[in-house]
Amino acid sequence: MFVSLIASSFSTILFCAYDFDQYKQKYIDDTKQLAKIIGDNNDASVELQQYIPAQRNLSELLADNTQITTGAIFDKEQRLFAFYSLKAISLAKKDSILNLKNLTLDKDWQLSHANTIPSYSQNDTNFSLIENILQIYVSTFDENGRINTVYLEADLNTIWDRLTTYLIMFTIIVSSVLLFVAMLSVPLQSSISKPILDLEKTAHIISKKKDYSIRINDKREDEIGLLIDAFNEMLSKIELQNESLIHAKEVAESSAKAKQDFLANMSHEIRTPINGVMGMAELLNDTLLNDEQYHLLKVLRGSADHLLVVINDILDISKIESGKLEFEKKEIQVYDTLSSIIETHKVETDKKGLNTILDIAKDVPKYVIGDPVRLKQILINLYSNAVKFTFNGSIIIAVVKVENNQNKLTLRFSVKDSGIGIEKEKLGSIFDSFTQASNETTRKFGGTGLGLSISKQLVELQGGKLHLESTPNLGSTFYFEITFDEFIEKNLTPPQITKAKKTSTIKPTSITKSILLVEDNEVNQMLVLRLLKKWGYKSDVADNGLIALKKLKEHKYDLILMDVHMPEMDGYTATKKIRTEFEEPLKSIPIIAMTASALKGEFERCKEAGMNDYISKPFKKDNLEEKVRSHTN
Repeated sequence: MFVSLIASSFSTILFCAYDFDQYKQKYIDDTKQLAKIIGDNNDASVELQQYIPAQRNLSELLADNTQITTGAIFDKEQRLFAFYSLKAISLAKKDSILNLKNLTLDKDWQLSHANTIPSYSQNDTNFSLIENILQIYVSTFDENGRINTVYLEADLNTIWDRLTTYLIMFTIIVSSVLLFVAMLSVPLQSSISKPILDLEKTAHIISKKKDYSIRINDKREDEIGLLIDAFNEMLSKIELQNESLIHAKEVAESSAKAKQDFLANMSHEIRTPINGVMGMAELLNDTLLNDEQYHLLKVLRGSADHLLVVINDILDISKIESGKLEFEKKEIQVYDTLSSIIETHKVETDKKGLNTILDIAKDVPKYVIGDPVRLKQILINLYSNAVKFTFNGSIIIAVVKVENNQNKLTLRFSVKDSGIGIEKEKLGSIFDSFTQASNETTRKFGGTGLGLSISKQLVELQGGKLHLESTPNLGSTFYFEITFDEFIEKNLTPPQITKAKKTSTIKPTSITKSILLVEDNEVNQMLVLRLLKKWGYKSDVADNGLIALKKLKEHKYDLILMDVHMPEMDGYTATKKIRTEFEEPLKSIPIIAMTASALKGEFERCKEAGMNDYISKPFKKDNLEEKVRSHTN
């Protein structure tokens, strides 16, 4: 409608402007023609100086042209020869002067009643809408020169009437067009606008509901129909693409679950025998051994420890890739953490003759709030890497404060060694999983190539970045920054030393305490039963949860050590049955879970099943003893 308004207005204005110009030119031409006729008719009168015929002729020719307000004839000497004034004639008619015909012939009377007396000018035209006048001078000539000049002055009332007509015509045309467009738009809206509005409404519904199965069922053969067909086709493609994405997501989730299941099984199947190997090694270490046996035992324990590190690295990579790794917020004793790492590797560094320097800047606080386990894991990876590839010189572990702002504290940790270094072209890939500097390095120094990759990802997950600067044969420097929460004194928790001392002083009680071990692995059965016997407990064993339930009905026990993955009936099911189907006091018997699974949520799952405590395989015998005594005393 707005476009129609503009179009009709523009066309009407163009038409009026053209017609006005034509009308104006015709008005001027007609007035000039009238002046020419007057001049030609009075050539003889002017030549003979007979002003009465000229006055009569002038009055008669102008009497019927009411737009002419003044008329005058000048002779060749430029003298006023005859004169006509419409105002004078109008006054005479108004005053009812009877001798009007004689007055029209009286030039002097008309001059006395005229508004203006024209000055002489030759062949000049003046048109002015503002002053509402048209002034024209027209001269006649013969072979001897100019004969006379006629002056006519006309008002432009007819022009203004014409403009008024234009305005009325403009209003009528534009109003008619708008009315016509308005009347026409109602039926057109149902055929053009409504389908488009329905299309927009449907698109909004689809976007809101995310339901791409919706279609527009409007069959048309025009352009709107083509637009609807294209819209429906686009929805079909999106729906097909969504189905593919959903299928791919389901496959990915299924693969992720299969991976998790595989890791859980792998963890259980590998950590369980490792527990037996490490436990037996500890038991063997308590016996009398000759030097060769002690050396072999040391190699055995080292191999088991290394295998456990590899498995833990693989589990860490899996947690990081699945996004299930969470960081704790605990106080970290900066100095103690770093010194304990150095102390752990002291035997190896002493053997190599390496000097380790711990350089902590004075402004580094004693405590910060962060994840102590993950920080220690990063530093152990970097430090053990430095120890492995350094054969002389020193290793420097340094800590400096970078920034302290709004209860946040950023520390930069660096581990610098004087080892073999890394070639420049290897620096970019050294943090990739399962990648080492070279195959020769792998064969010579061992390792899976997971340590640096895990460290890099642990740093990045805490908002930092792990950097490496290295020069072959001169050494390497790893450094990273992590932002911690600033330590506040009230956050300091009491040290756990007191509890450990208390536990370590507990002496074995009498052998009246009886413990049921529910475990399907024979090696672990042998290990735990030997330990329990050594600590002074009576013990019994069940190969699975089903046997354990039968034994509970036949014998009295003070504690159950429950493996969670077993044939026939697992530990979760057996525990739930004990908590729900047995009477007191068996219903409340303490149960400690023993699981080789290291996946996140395992402890929560054991607690949910009704178990009182949890110990992960492989375990230290002291840890197991502490838990057993705490639940039997």
